[in-house]
Amino acid sequence: MHYQQIIIIFMLVVIVGVALWQLMMIVTSLFGLYLMSTNRGAIRAILSNIDIRKGQIFLDLGCGNAQNLIVASKQFGLQGIGIEIFFVQYLVAKLNVWLSGESKNIRIYLGDFRNFSELIKKADIIYLYQRQVLLEKIESELFCQAKKGSEIVCLSSYFVDHRPAKSFRVRNVYTDASVRVYKV
Repeated sequence: MHYQQIIIIFMLVVIVGVALWQLMMIVTSLFGLYLMSTNRGAIRAILSNIDIRKGQIFLDLGCGNAQNLIVASKQFGLQGIGIEIFFVQYLVAKLNVWLSGESKNIRIYLGDFRNFSELIKKADIIYLYQRQVLLEKIESELFCQAKKGSEIVCLSSYFVDHRPAKSFRVRNVYTDASVRVYKV
């Protein structure tokens, strides 16, 4: 293959990738869903402020690019499970896990986390950074499915019918955010 052909193929891949990303942004906003991200410093602060033991299962509902799972696995010795509903984000998550060398400790699933009750039942720590309206929709179902003794950790949003066992603040992106930890 000639050098010019390689450049053209690379540019087409980049253009298609950007187009898919933009399409995903449009589709998600039409359904009232938005991509939100927890930075590494915030997830480190969150995991440092809750009771964890090496080997526990950390479930990220809406794992995005899987950075939370990678930090949880590499720095805290947790087994990671991520569920992502958006195909492009799912692919990015799979790639990030592979590039991080954590494939043996982290599993990523594609789909709506409401369809993964068997994973929710296994988790020791369930992490959510979701919009308030979604937490209100899933609250009763999530608390029924979560195993006794597990912790549900919410960044920014909160559950209406349950009181947090612990609350604290972390710096996420460019703002302070509330973290609420619920014991099941």
